[in-house]
Amino acid sequence: CGLPTTNFTFLGFLPRKKGKRRKILGELSQRSETLIFYESPFRILALLEELLGIFGERRIAICRELTKKFEETVSGALSDLLRSHREKKPKGEFVILVEGKNV
Repeated sequence: CGLPTTNFTFLGFLPRKKGKRRKILGELSQRSETLIFYESPFRILALLEELLGIFGERRIAICRELTKKFEETVSGALSDLLRSHREKKPKGEFVILVEGKNV
């Protein structure tokens, strides 16, 4: 997917409550390593919108159904992938990789 993997932080699922999630994302937005999250199909669009609002434009990868028959990975600019995912009905479990802040 083209994102650096020499340094990364795996965060699992973020909190469901918007306030807690936004606070954590604000803190994470300053990190320089690649960030990795799990997300459900019910919250994927909200997460992408929050990432764009808090992190600004970054490269990301969206991986769906890893290790399963319908595995799919797309990568590119956050705004482009948000736009394309608004047109789809999200299915399956997602892994999101976010480029770290350039220092």
